Amino acid sequence: MIKNKSTYKTTILLIDDKPENLAVLVEYLESSDFEVVVSQSGESGLTRADYVRPDLILLDVMMPGIDGFETCRRLKKSKETSDIPVIFMTALTSIDDTVQGFKAGGVDYITKPVHLREALARIKTHVKICQLQNDLRQSEEQCRNLADAAFEGIVIIEGELIINANQALLDLFGYTIAELLGKSPIDFVAPKDREMVKNKVASKVEEPYETQCIRKDGTFFPVEVQARMFLYNGRERRASAIRDLTEKKRAEEEIKALKGILPFCSYCKKIRDDKGYWEQIEVYVHKYSDADISHSVCPDCAKQYFPDEYEEFFKSE
Repeated sequence: MIKNKSTYKTTILLIDDKPENLAVLVEYLESSDFEVVVSQSGESGLTRADYVRPDLILLDVMMPGIDGFETCRRLKKSKETSDIPVIFMTALTSIDDTVQGFKAGGVDYITKPVHLREALARIKTHVKICQLQNDLRQSEEQCRNLADAAFEGIVIIEGELIINANQALLDLFGYTIAELLGKSPIDFVAPKDREMVKNKVASKVEEPYETQCIRKDGTFFPVEVQARMFLYNGRERRASAIRDLTEKKRAEEEIKALKGILPFCSYCKKIRDDKGYWEQIEVYVHKYSDADISHSVCPDCAKQYFPDEYEEFFKSE
């Protein structure tokens, strides 16, 4: 059921086979600005919970048909109702009954006869806790969506182990998330750089640095790493952004090659590269710049080698 946010009230589902015995509680909750929905059996309560999606369920333990414990277990097995807090209402006070209720998924107990002010305080507390948990889940989901939308790889480390990574990082390294979780990030660094990276992680360095990493297929590639430390639930974590430098390094090599002195053969005009090999000029330029060569004839050569065509062309001009 879609709730109108502009007129929304916190909704309580009361499941009790004798709701008339709780008429005073219902009236008290409604006067406290709650909306109360009533079901008189476990079976109907499951159906009503799925439709109403209440903020909290007050559930009687002793009912004909399926009792409160079984009703709660079924609520917790359903994806649609598993996050709804359940408070048991019962005259049973033994430790075994209390433990059974918590095992079934309940968050609290209200003893019968119900003390109104105590019941209201417990209800408000668990509604607030549930709202905070939902807000946290939504915030985490938003952060996850933003991370997955990033072009750079992002990995989260707690202690010395990977606990999360975004899709860009998985694509960059060629792993699934299951293959990365619980692994040390040092395992994915080139052996020659491992001690350096290990020291930077241990010293909590946040300045960017370059290193070599290893993909799942065993290939090495250059990256830039920049990390930030943050606290989550009181625990220190490290978020590292991993940028692939393969294209940047290739471009730098091309610029370096093209900016140097190029030895030309005086006769055939081939160019000698930095490894001592002689290549045709068009091959060399394409290799180091990705430019394509289009052959043509300059005016001087046209006049020398094609005088008739040259004269005719320039007369028409």
